[in-house]
Amino acid sequence: MLLMEANLIEKTQDRIKKHEGYRNTVYKCSEGFRTIGYGHRCFEDEGWVDDKKYPKEVLEKQFKVDFNAAARAAEKLYEHDSTGMNPRVLSILTEMVFQLGQAGVGKFKKMLKAIAIKDYLEASNQMLDSRWAKQTPKRAENLASEMAKIV
Repeated sequence: MLLMEANLIEKTQDRIKKHEGYRNTVYKCSEGFRTIGYGHRCFEDEGWVDDKKYPKEVLEKQFKVDFNAAARAAEKLYEHDSTGMNPRVLSILTEMVFQLGQAGVGKFKKMLKAIAIKDYLEASNQMLDSRWAKQTPKRAENLASEMAKIV
């Protein structure tokens, strides 16, 4: 069960789709991985065929699977106190996990520590002080800006 309200889930999905872009055929991403749809990394056992155009419905379904997995992984990374998870923080972490994977976001130790103590400005600073921010600056700046606005 995702810990975000329906409207925030939709906003998060829309933001991810905007940042990822969309292609209905397999392509190589900037890291050299075979990718399709909204940034879905193709694994050999999945059967994605190069040069085949896939229907949008198929790729939307794959996006939902990927999004739900990213949201669950973000929930696992999010250390919080008894007041619970801030849905906006969870939204940002979900997008980061969608792009970088749970292990990748897990390397943001100082950011996660700042989130745990609700120092969202420091979390934002840590997001920008990363290789990720150099590789995808607009996305990192957008998400870090969102993090810094959380009170």
